Amino acid sequence: MLTAAKPATYQLVIHPEFNVHTNMHDEQQLGAYVWFNNQWKRYNRDLWQNNGPDTKLLLDAAAGGKHAFFNHQQNFRLIETYDPEKVEKLRTWWVPEQKQLNLEIETKPVVLKKGQKWEFNYQLHFWEKFE
Repeated sequence: MLTAAKPATYQLVIHPEFNVHTNMHDEQQLGAYVWFNNQWKRYNRDLWQNNGPDTKLLLDAAAGGKHAFFNHQQNFRLIETYDPEKVEKLRTWWVPEQKQLNLEIETKPVVLKKGQKWEFNYQLHFWEKFE
């Protein structure tokens, strides 16, 4: 929970990092997904750091409320859920040699008066079934 020390506009970046147990640079082996138009869309084709041909989906799909990765080779998967009403955009970071994927969330700016409180929550879920 954020309590404003002074009147200001606040915007948070939530930066969860996950060990994905692979350094393969193949989106068929490690998929990064967003929930967009009621289906999972992969955005990590040719992804390097935060750039790739499909990363526009991170902006378009922020309203979907779900961001995920799936290590297809090891059947290891995780979903991050959040309140889409409070999210401006999703962000990512992937450098295969680090075996780490970031599923980042950037909130919408919020104007708070001194002492006013604001809260943002996200949840992590094991992905039981690939939909």
